[in-house]
Amino acid sequence: MSTVSLSAPRDRIFGRSSPQRMLTLQRGRGRQEVFVIGTGRFDLHIATEGPLSISEAVEFELETGFPAEVRKWRGIVHWTFANRKLNEAGIALTSPVPPELVIASSSSMRSSVRFPYKLAGKIMSLRDGKKLSAKTINYSRSGVLLQTSAEYQIGDRISFEWYSARSQMLAQQHRSVDAVVCWASKESDSYLLGCEASKDALWCLSDTDICRKLRTADPRDASF
Repeated sequence: MSTVSLSAPRDRIFGRSSPQRMLTLQRGRGRQEVFVIGTGRFDLHIATEGPLSISEAVEFELETGFPAEVRKWRGIVHWTFANRKLNEAGIALTSPVPPELVIASSSSMRSSVRFPYKLAGKIMSLRDGKKLSAKTINYSRSGVLLQTSAEYQIGDRISFEWYSARSQMLAQQHRSVDAVVCWASKESDSYLLGCEASKDALWCLSDTDICRKLRTADPRDASF
């Protein structure tokens, strides 16, 4: 398990207007600085010099208060992105983000961070079973943003299915998630659908079983 060590000044608790944004990530004998890009209630979006791996368990600790108190949080890497300059990762946490890490950005005003994720698949209406092509734009802890050519209404129950290229045998794996359309918007020749996934499908597009991984990371937390 990787360990992230975070220390704040002992005589001050950082608040929303002055968040702690730099963490030290320890992986085995190596250490690297990571930058907190955004936060949700159970999300961390971080930038790192070295890449993290999907399903990797991480742990970070926070020293706050006077006298000093060390608190620990655990999580699982559910999303990664890399370019020439840096690596980014999405961390699903077993407990809510501490106030010291709340980032005053547009993402922190929501309960979950939106992680960009392009994926082609099929959308099916659970009312009539009709299937159409669709693709994902992003996903969060509780939902997914889809783009399709058909119009759907708020409250429509749908299923999105796709093939995941990441599996234990490196073979394509059929996957699907049921959801409810929460909002819909027309954009040029297509429609954007903001959908809330079923409660047992947290971070639904991740290439790993986040709920199972979180229970393993912190079995005391029964909310997953």
